[in-house]
Amino acid sequence: MKHSKVLFGFFTSLGIVLLITLFAVASWNSIHYGSGESVILPLDFIWFSLVGGAILFTVGTCGFGRQYLRNSKNPFTRRSADSYTILAAILILSAVSSLFLHFWMGRLTVA
Repeated sequence: MKHSKVLFGFFTSLGIVLLITLFAVASWNSIHYGSGESVILPLDFIWFSLVGGAILFTVGTCGFGRQYLRNSKNPFTRRSADSYTILAAILILSAVSSLFLHFWMGRLTVA
């Protein structure tokens, strides 16, 4: 089943918007920690932005890559579409998780 580039573009852009919103608020809170200017987000929105943004960004990026590789004239690149999908998913999810852990560990304080 073929999906259009518009659908994968929508998934990618929505995932990027959710992740940028989450990490922008996390950056703002880490800069203004203790000054009273921090923004408090509900925990549901944080998890939705983190998980939903990462999944949508991964699906959109993998969809673009697979369409590009499947439509290629070179038979080697058509066979490597599955390898691209696995590699892209691992790299994107690792990057998002490491950024989240960086901001989360930065908020921990020593008792």
